[in-house]
Amino acid sequence: MNSSLLKLLQQAWSPCPLLESSCKSIKFCPSKGFAPRGICGANGKPEEVELILIFAEPGDPHESESFSSLDDSIRYTEECYRSQTDLFHKRVRLILDMCFPGLTFDQQLCKSLLTDSVLCSAEKESGTIPIGIEKACVTNYLLEEIKLFPNAVVCALGGKSQRRLRKVGFNQYVSAFSAAPPGCNYKGAHASWEKLAAAIHSRG
Repeated sequence: MNSSLLKLLQQAWSPCPLLESSCKSIKFCPSKGFAPRGICGANGKPEEVELILIFAEPGDPHESESFSSLDDSIRYTEECYRSQTDLFHKRVRLILDMCFPGLTFDQQLCKSLLTDSVLCSAEKESGTIPIGIEKACVTNYLLEEIKLFPNAVVCALGGKSQRRLRKVGFNQYVSAFSAAPPGCNYKGAHASWEKLAAAIHSRG
């Protein structure tokens, strides 16, 4: 992962100072998988990154999730995508294949950043997150991530990530259906991913 991005994300693992203010209700327990996570990619030079995929937030940790460092969480996330652990990971792999056909997963990770609009899990999986937490995380982390890769197409998948970006005044993104169920099963999901792929391919 890009060193500037690692430095930014490390702030969330210090632990994140927002846990003492905006995010007091967030559970932070890395040994049980509750930590900023779900991010991988940007493994090449900043100018190589052509796509930023933004999801909502991490779901509940798998039973096997236990982290001692940011590097642990990145490796675990990458392996979940590599082995296509669940339907969400399978759909993201499909989207990457549509955007970067003919490339290996490792090559795709040099061209893309996979991240979340909120880095920590909701109190209840797929549940609502207080607006103050959403705004704090998007402002302090997501927007800073985006700034690191000015050549990339930004794609917000699902209503949550799209709404969170709009709330902070960021509108320069491609909208697509969520890669997680139930959104990924809706009519129009695949067509929205095709539209994203076309936007990538049109750049030459």
